[in-house]
Amino acid sequence: MSPRKIQAPGTSSTGTSAPDPTRRVPRHPRVRPRRVRRSGLRTPGHEYSPDGQFYAYEQVFSGEQSNDRYTGMVRDVQQLMTTKSLSAYVYTESTDVEGEYNGLLTYDRRVQKVDTNRLRAARSSAPPATSTPPPVSPWAMSVRSR
Repeated sequence: MSPRKIQAPGTSSTGTSAPDPTRRVPRHPRVRPRRVRRSGLRTPGHEYSPDGQFYAYEQVFSGEQSNDRYTGMVRDVQQLMTTKSLSAYVYTESTDVEGEYNGLLTYDRRVQKVDTNRLRAARSSAPPATSTPPPVSPWAMSVRSR
């Protein structure tokens, strides 16, 4: 009779680290991705769509409305930073793309649709980072240690 191979919890039969499929990993409410809707300002003559159709998540009708929407978005994110320990965010559409007009710049990059000085001022009032980072789940730690 051959000796029985003992497998440590959280490892595969090859001895590499793997998550335990029977263990439920709690999701921390502060580590949840959030999506903020972008607004779009039409700029005829600076857009492109192969089929002539255009789309925006939320349409605004003036540069002032666009400025208000983006600075409001920055304020909303800053509130999440102070109340929900959000540590970072990324704005993913800096320019318009084919068929959409949600960017800060037009498709041809010739027209700036927002006042960058207002955005910079709103952004510079960001709260300081919290001193205590949110906890990391044990599963994430085991994945990183591979």
